[in-house]
Amino acid sequence: MLWQPTTDGEDLFLRLFEGLGNHLALRGPDDAGLGFLVAPSRFTEFARLTATLEVFLRCIGHAKAFHQDQAHMPSTTLGAILGKELDLPARLARDRRFCESAKRAGANAATRPRSKAIERTVVSEEPPYCYLCAIHLTKTQGAPDQRTIEHLWPLSLGGDSSEGNLTLACKHCNDTRQHCITWAWGPVQSTYHARSGDDDPPRDLRLSLALARMMLVAAGTDSSARRLTLKEAARTSGPGFPSLTLADNRHYVYFELFAQVEARL
Repeated sequence: MLWQPTTDGEDLFLRLFEGLGNHLALRGPDDAGLGFLVAPSRFTEFARLTATLEVFLRCIGHAKAFHQDQAHMPSTTLGAILGKELDLPARLARDRRFCESAKRAGANAATRPRSKAIERTVVSEEPPYCYLCAIHLTKTQGAPDQRTIEHLWPLSLGGDSSEGNLTLACKHCNDTRQHCITWAWGPVQSTYHARSGDDDPPRDLRLSLALARMMLVAAGTDSSARRLTLKEAARTSGPGFPSLTLADNRHYVYFELFAQVEARL
């Protein structure tokens, strides 16, 4: 597992990663391997996460429709649907824990209300700054620094409104992130960045690197260490936007910036 899940959506994503994405194998030319890449292991992880995302998003869509139309049916019925519609292997589609996780995630994705009591608890217990950019939060409606409550794993993707999945973010970061759930969702293959201006690098790129930092902390450096939840990782690592050292008159691809984030952990 890449991290310790808090919500059913995370659990479903990680089960798909372990059952499918993590088995995706990449190979380079016989005379080169993957050495021509900036970071072969990270590029492989990117490919595995991207494959998992593609399946996960379709899975959530079917699970949400199942909750709306067939919620009375057992989770194994949903597993059979996912096996047929997504061509999932039988060992996954027939796994009861996977089926139950998918059914709960679909129910979460179809639910929107959030307890005002939980909101008050989050506001009172979380530090008064954005967990991503560290800006001090205000109550000014519509301002970039307006205090908002962020779902670390989005409701629309099977998250929930439990305290373990909620934190504080500024409106600007919350609006920028939207449904992004891993760094692989970010501007990985479109990055060709050179330093320019005050907003450097662009916010969407910094956000993707912040998610990479949070996921690296949650996964840990020791395979025997306990995995952290995303909220624990966010608290452990502090504000997520990483500091980068960028030379003038030089462009960087994503994995060069990723290497800087990893080196600073």
